Formats: sequence, structure tokens, C-alpha cells
Amino acid sequence: ITYGVTDKTEFGLTGKYISASGALNTSGMAGGEAKMKWRFRNQTEYIPAMSLAIGLMFPAGDAALNEVSSWGARLNLLMASEAQITDTSYIGMYLDIGTTNIDGGADNYMNADLGLLFPVSDDKRLQLMLEFNSISGRTGTYLGTGNYTAITPGIRYASEGFKLTLGVESRDT
Repeated sequence: ITYGVTDKTEFGLTGKYISASGALNTSGMAGGEAKMKWRFRNQTEYIPAMSLAIGLMFPAGDAALNEVSSWGARLNLLMASEAQITDTSYIGMYLDIGTTNIDGGADNYMNADLGLLFPVSDDKRLQLMLEFNSISGRTGTYLGTGNYTAITPGIRYASEGFKLTLGVESRDT
């Protein structure tokens, strides 16, 4: 869930629900993240919008599924653009790259998310999402894995100042 407090600043709260099969065979709530994003450059004809985001990760739900035992911090650079394909067709594109520090350095990693948004309603508020995710340089493990790539299909509702996104990440370790 994301809420815009000004034209360039928004706050968000993210929660994770994990359903793991195989050796782990468990499911439950798996922590959260409080975020703040500040857009410092608007989109122009040739340059995407650019934002900085900071996040504070916290444990919640099942302790065995949490990525953090006490806290984590994330710093990201985001670039986003919207392009008109036809008179009534648009596509949104974004790149989100950053670094994460977990529990005071017990684990560190880089993330890269590349996504496409496809508006499916006339007002462009309801959108289908397809995101490629990559975690690299991980110094620890989480749920038995280190580095991974994933695909996340999802759906998003975006109105003036409010966004709600639901997605399902499928990992390849």
C-alpha cells in the first residue's frame, strides 16, 4: 500500500506472505517494510522520472519466515516512464535498483527489479504488472537460498495519491 502525501513524496507499507514447498513446506506472514519515496526528477520526453527510496524492514508474523530478526534498511534508485503506444493504449516501465543491509550487516545484497505495467481500464487506474526480480551479492541466506532471480506477475490499482499492488513472486534459485 502506498500513499502520496505531496506531489513528489509518498509513504508505503509492504507485507510479505510466504508459501514455501519442498524441504521448508511452510507458510505465513514474513515481515514487512515501511518506505518513503521522493521523486527528484519528473519524466520528460527523453528522460524517465527518477526517485530515491529508503525503507526500514521489520520482523512480523512467523519468526522462522522473517528475512530480518531485528531490522533491515534499504536504499533504492527508481526510474519510471510511461509511453503511449496507440491513441488508447499505454505502457508503464520502471527500473528499481538498490542495496539492502540486514540486521547490522549479517546479510547484505543488491536488488534489481525491472517491470512493465499494462493499464486495463479506460482511466489507467487498474493495471496488470509483470516484474523481473534479481537478488545478487548476497552474503547470507534466506529461506535456504542466497542469490536468485524471479518473475512476479501482479495487479495494481493506482489512483491520485494511492496505490495498492498484489503480486506473486516465483523464484528460480
